[in-house]
Amino acid sequence: MFILIADDEKMIRLSLQSMLEELYPHEHMYIHASNGQAAIAQVEKFSPDIAFLDIRMPLMNGLEALEACRTLSPSTKWIILSGYADFEYAQKAISSRKVFEYVLKPIRRGNFCTLLQKAAAAVR
Repeated sequence: MFILIADDEKMIRLSLQSMLEELYPHEHMYIHASNGQAAIAQVEKFSPDIAFLDIRMPLMNGLEALEACRTLSPSTKWIILSGYADFEYAQKAISSRKVFEYVLKPIRRGNFCTLLQKAAAAVR
């Protein structure tokens, strides 16, 4: 599977990829983006199966990027990441039914494993 990890913090992108590689060694291809515009560019090129989008990124936030990306890759399972327990963001993301899941950072390993299994099953 192609997995997009879009977050403005490089360490978070690398940490998520590292957790994924630990759980599923050599099973997935990873693409990264450091802002919403870069996420759109990556989706145009690769059409990921699963995408992790940080909600607060420079140039364009995760929800704005999601709007553009949904049209480009309608089958992608979108997982919104946030370091803020901001109900308004979660409500917008989930009520639009465009988001597979809304997750608060930092992500616990056990929760992350379960989340990825659910997302992978939904892709198939």
